[in-house]
Amino acid sequence: QTSSPKASLQPPVKKRFVPRRLVFMAADRLMMHLDNLRYVVWNNVDGKDTIRLEDTVFNDNPNNSRKKRIHLNTAQWVDLRMYADQITTVTRVEGSAQEDERRWHLGGNVYATIKKGWPFVDFRKFWIPEDCIRKDCMLPGDFQVRPSKHGISLTYEEWYRLTELMEPFESTIPGLKEQQSCLMDHANQMGMLRCSHCNPNGCSTW
Repeated sequence: QTSSPKASLQPPVKKRFVPRRLVFMAADRLMMHLDNLRYVVWNNVDGKDTIRLEDTVFNDNPNNSRKKRIHLNTAQWVDLRMYADQITTVTRVEGSAQEDERRWHLGGNVYATIKKGWPFVDFRKFWIPEDCIRKDCMLPGDFQVRPSKHGISLTYEEWYRLTELMEPFESTIPGLKEQQSCLMDHANQMGMLRCSHCNPNGCSTW
C-alpha cells in the first residue's frame, strides 16, 4: 500500500509580501525601499524635515497594524552619515574580535548600537529614569541612559542597503547633502557641553 505524502495535506506557507525596490517622491515626501516592508522616509511638514527608518508590521487584523520606527532630525541623520563607515566596519568583524557592545551617539537621546552575537544595527531612543538623574552634567558617553521601546533594528544587509541609498537620498532633499555635523560647529568643548544635540541631558547645567 502507498500513502499520500503528508506534505500534500499541509496548508501552503504564506509568504511575506515583498514590494519592488521603489522610490516614491513628491514635493514634501520621499520614500526609498530597504528590504521587505522597510523604508527610509523623508517628510517636510511646515518647513521642518523629519527622516524615519520604519517597518510596517501587519497583524491578522488590518485595523491593528503597528510600525517599528525611529525618527531622526537632519542633524541626527548627518551624524549617522558621519559614523556610517565605522558602523559598517564593526558589522564585518567576526568571532572573538567582536566587542561586547559598540554604541554611537546620533544626537539627542538617539543611539545606534551593535552587540556581540546579535547581527543587527539597532537605532533607538533612550531615556533617563528619574532616580538615575545626577545633579552634575551627564555627557553623551555617560550610559545611565536606558533604551526605550521606540526604535528599529536593521539586519546587516538592510544596513548595507541604507548606506548605498544615502547619497541618492540626500541628493534629492534640498540642503541635506551640504549639512555638516553639529560637532563641527562648536568652537570649543564648552560649546559642545551647552548643545542640546550633543549633550541632551546636561546642557542646561552649563
